[in-house]
Amino acid sequence: YIVDKRLLLREIVSEAMKSGAEVLMNAYAVDFLKDGNKFSGVVVSHKGEYIKIRSKIVISCDGAAGVSRMLISSRNTRTLEPAYQYTMANVLLNDRNSIHIFFGRKYAPLGYLWIFPKDDNVANVGLGARGVNLRDYLNKFISENPDLFRDSSIVKINAGVIDLSGQIDDPVMDGLMICGEAAGHVVPITGEGIGPSAVAGKIAGEVAVEALESNDFSKGFLEKYVRRFHSHKYSKMINVGLKARLLFEKLDDKDLN
Repeated sequence: YIVDKRLLLREIVSEAMKSGAEVLMNAYAVDFLKDGNKFSGVVVSHKGEYIKIRSKIVISCDGAAGVSRMLISSRNTRTLEPAYQYTMANVLLNDRNSIHIFFGRKYAPLGYLWIFPKDDNVANVGLGARGVNLRDYLNKFISENPDLFRDSSIVKINAGVIDLSGQIDDPVMDGLMICGEAAGHVVPITGEGIGPSAVAGKIAGEVAVEALESNDFSKGFLEKYVRRFHSHKYSKMINVGLKARLLFEKLDDKDLN
């Protein structure tokens, strides 16, 4: 099945608000606040202003290119793969109950190209690759497959980066837990991150409650989050996926075929 991330996030926000959370839309974290060595909040950009939000604990889920990256020295050697995607109408697929994946340097060097069916002949068509112009590769694929796309039109364009480097070494500090793609919670061989990130976020939330109840926000206490996630199947999938990705990238198209 395909997860509609936009609707998923809307539902998560709705449930959080029902539980009493305050939501600040169109706000972007640009820096952290610290009291000594302890993280004590964030600075956000919101409608042209910078707002300081203080808290006893910070859970940072700001993605592969967020403010968390300044805390991680190993980021300089991490593998960030660009991704580019069209949402297209009138894609003529015979099988709309399966995802369609294309491997090889012809389609997406050091990555893959995908067609993910949605509703009413709509599909997400995109690729993740390195060292090439992604839009050119995607347009070439579409033009070479008129049986699929002869009547299609682009209704939306998305682009971003995916961290395929595996888990960061240390996602906790005094007063701070890093989650999701910012912490490398992405399966490197597939780029799938919603599942691992959701699990990590849930665990971090539970540990945050325990920290508040114990009034202990030290790195030592927050290490519970790391240990619990490492015991989950998703942590193992990420570790194995990293080894598989490194092997996959050594294969040429002949080997893949």
